[in-house]
Parts: sequence; structure tokens; C-alpha cells
Amino acid sequence: MVLFLFAGLIASGINARVTLLSHRGGFFVGEQNAKTNGMVMFDLVRQAAGIAVFLASFFFFPWWQPLAALALGYWLIAPMVVTPSSFGFFHSTRVMTDLASLVCSIILGYYFFTLI
Repeated sequence: MVLFLFAGLIASGINARVTLLSHRGGFFVGEQNAKTNGMVMFDLVRQAAGIAVFLASFFFFPWWQPLAALALGYWLIAPMVVTPSSFGFFHSTRVMTDLASLVCSIILGYYFFTLI
């Protein structure tokens, strides 16, 4: 189950890096304004599920594993993988990484609730 935590935080870190680079590029606000209501709700559910599962993971895994997954996803893999030259590829696959992050959160949430 820890693999889902790592995979979800890696996918989330890639999304965060894409968001950072699009904001630095100056087209983040226009891109957000063009989103449909369904995509805004999808992003909201994905973010809420990710935060809830990350916080709950401290109760079900050793304390260092969620922190290691966060560090690996956000500060090691995402900056090395999503560079200005590979930004276009990851920007076009952002929906798939969003979906991967949400699926990992749902699987972990189901796992946590079956343990309770």
C-alpha cells in the first residue's frame, strides 16, 4: 500500500511542478479561467482527497514514510523530470497525472477505512 502513497505523491508533485512552470510562463490564470465547472470540481475533489489521505497516512504508516514520499515526489523526481524542455509533454498529460493521483488517493482511502 505504501507504493500507492509514493505513486500518488509523485503524480501530485509532477502536477505541482507543471502548475509552477505555467504560472512562471504567465498563462496560468488564463488556463484556469478556461476550465469547465466539471474540471474545477474534479481538481477540488482530487486536492481534498490527496490532502486527507496524506494526513491519514501518518496514522497507518511509520511517520517517515509519508515524509519520504512527499520529498521524493515534490522535491526530487518532479524537478528532475519536469524541466522547461519537457514541460509541454507533461502539460498535455496533466489530466492523466491528475487521474493517477486521484486513483491512488481513493485506493489508499479505501484501504484506511477497511483497517478502521
